[in-house]
Amino acid sequence: MEFIVVAEEKNSEKEVYLDAINSVCVPYQFCHVMFWADKKDVPTAWPMTEEQMQAMTREYFYNANSNEKIFTWNCDVIDDESCVNINE
Repeated sequence: MEFIVVAEEKNSEKEVYLDAINSVCVPYQFCHVMFWADKKDVPTAWPMTEEQMQAMTREYFYNANSNEKIFTWNCDVIDDESCVNINE
């Protein structure tokens, strides 16, 4: 599991996230990456708080056993078909 901070001015650029995922995830192995735009929102303990979850801008999850891949945006950042409204 990786926590990454992306500069707020770049938080809607999908390529920034893809580059980060490609640099931290090992191909064909479990990988879970969560992104925030502000370092103060990154969890320092688990489980994360509701506020930390709502501040997350993007999440990537890959399960090599099932080949499941989930790549979602926070709808507050960008509203498209891959967003998840985490404030509901």
